[in-house]
Amino acid sequence: MGIKERRARHHAAIEQRILETAEELLLRSGTNGVSLRAVAERIEYSPAAIYGYFPTKDDLLAALAAHGFGQLNDALTRVSEVTDSSSLARLREFYWRYYEFSRAHAAYYELMFLDASYAEGRWDREVFALLQGAKAEADRLIAPAQRGPSASFKYLAASPTNIPS
Repeated sequence: MGIKERRARHHAAIEQRILETAEELLLRSGTNGVSLRAVAERIEYSPAAIYGYFPTKDDLLAALAAHGFGQLNDALTRVSEVTDSSSLARLREFYWRYYEFSRAHAAYYELMFLDASYAEGRWDREVFALLQGAKAEADRLIAPAQRGPSASFKYLAASPTNIPS
């Protein structure tokens, strides 16, 4: 292994350690408890070293949110594993998993959907690409249901899966 590869691996390991520590702070104290200085103190690095990985708190929060979107995407795209093959059952399962995520990962949910002030000017298509699999699954589940007479499905179609394509 050459020097470049070793440096890249070391950089990735430190970045992962920073994110894991920030996640601990997020889960313990919410977004207000996450700071670059607090992370630096916990991993015994200087704040200046942390700034080399995440120049601002907003950058760190955006990285945490991206991780949360990845977790949500994983949960929502597993709806196809449901054994009941009816469209309505799968649609219910999709929204149930969304709800379960909001309860089980409340700090992430708040970061991702309720307090996105850190994301001003940051969210673009590449961030939402993390949820494209979930959006495709929702579209697939909603399409057959929209053919029926029920207006409630139109409401469901307009809810959290309304992500830019």
